[in-house]
Amino acid sequence: MKQILIGAIAFTCILSACKKSDKKGSEPDKFMSTSPGSTWNYAFVDNTNAAANYNYTVTSSNSDTLINGRSYHKYAVSTGGTEYYNISGHDYYTYAALPAELGGSHIENLYLKDNASAGTAWNQSYNVIINSIPITIQTTNTIAAVGLTRTVAGQSYTNVIQVNTSITPPAIPGLTLTSNISYYYAPRVGMIENHIVVGINGLGVTQDVNTQTTLTNATIL
Repeated sequence: MKQILIGAIAFTCILSACKKSDKKGSEPDKFMSTSPGSTWNYAFVDNTNAAANYNYTVTSSNSDTLINGRSYHKYAVSTGGTEYYNISGHDYYTYAALPAELGGSHIENLYLKDNASAGTAWNQSYNVIINSIPITIQTTNTIAAVGLTRTVAGQSYTNVIQVNTSITPPAIPGLTLTSNISYYYAPRVGMIENHIVVGINGLGVTQDVNTQTTLTNATIL
C-alpha cells in the first residue's frame, strides 16, 4: 500500500506538476501553462527509500478534453499516462483516477486559488476503499503564505504561493493518520516544489511516506 493512499489523496501532488500561462495585456501571470510543447523536469526523492528516487518530465500537449463541464488541458508524463489540469478564473483543478486498490473512481481536486489571501482554506471530501472497506476522507487546503521568494535547484522564484494540505480520516476506532504536506507554486511556472509527510495506521495498513519533488528546470514556449 506504500504511496497508494497518499498518491491518491494528496495527488495535487503528487500529480501536481504545472506550469505558466500566456499573458494577455496587463493581466497577472497565471500559475499554469497550456502552451503546447512546454516542458517541466522534476526530481522525485523518497526519503524512506532512495531506490525509489527518479526524474520525470511533464509536457504540455496541444489538446483539451471536457470533464464535468470544465475544459481540461492534457499533459503527457514521461513515466507514463496523462495529467489533466484546468483553470477556472482564479481556481485551479486537477482530475485523476484513484488506484484500483482504492476503488478506481475519478476525483476532481481544487488545489490552488491564486487570488486568495494567506489563511484562506477550503475543504474537499473523497470516497475511497481500503481493504474492501469504503471510507470518506477530507482534505483541507490552506493558503499558508503569498508573495514568497524561494530558491529551488539553484533558481530563485518570486511571488510564490505556499499551500498546506491536511488529511482527516473518518472517526474509525484504531485508525490514525498524521499529515504534513506543502506545495509551492510560482507565477509562469506552476509547481516548483512539494513536501509530503504522511503516516497512517489502521484498516490493515501501516504506511509512512516522506517524499519531496522539486523542479529542476523548465522550458516554457
